[in-house]
Amino acid sequence: MAEWRDRGESLVTVYVYVEGGGTQRSTLSACREGFATFLARFVPPGRLPKVIPGGARNAAFDKFTTRVSRKEAGDEVLLLVDSEDPVPAGTRVWAYVIARDHWAQPPGTTDDDLHFMVQCTEAWFLADATTLAAYYGAGFGRAALPANPNVEQVAKADVLDGLQRATAGTKRGKYLKTRDGFDLLARLDPAAVRGRSPYADRFCTTLLRVV
Repeated sequence: MAEWRDRGESLVTVYVYVEGGGTQRSTLSACREGFATFLARFVPPGRLPKVIPGGARNAAFDKFTTRVSRKEAGDEVLLLVDSEDPVPAGTRVWAYVIARDHWAQPPGTTDDDLHFMVQCTEAWFLADATTLAAYYGAGFGRAALPANPNVEQVAKADVLDGLQRATAGTKRGKYLKTRDGFDLLARLDPAAVRGRSPYADRFCTTLLRVV
């Protein structure tokens, strides 16, 4: 659902392009719904942004860039992608992707327009182990999850391995991104995620400001 606001005589909307959803209509829809439901947990009613699932990381960036080049005056366009690797302290977000991915910063954008899930979406799940435990139920091995309180410091491989081991004994079975990922995302407590992921807090703070 798009949020339109009146700034003088201009109608304005907020777009959030997110990595995820692949190329299939069903998974793109699940991605959109998962992120939109998560955002609705902290964005005031009536101010929800328009969530656009971008598919693969590079594809999401390309779609974001296209929208930026066509946006109306005053519109807000944000991009949310996995960082894939640790983000060195003090590194500007555009400097990070320019160096790592050879992306070019679109004209007119600032660091406020680019946001990361560090180091991957699943790190947000670690930040809310209470929701994980409720989702998987009996047999969930919470002790198998990485214990670092700052989930951004946990390597992507360790995040995924921890989820696999923690869920192996549950009725749902081992964590499977295409089956569980967006359903879990929709259930997360934003406060828990923000409390253990500084970049998640940065994204949420920016979004609340622009809506």
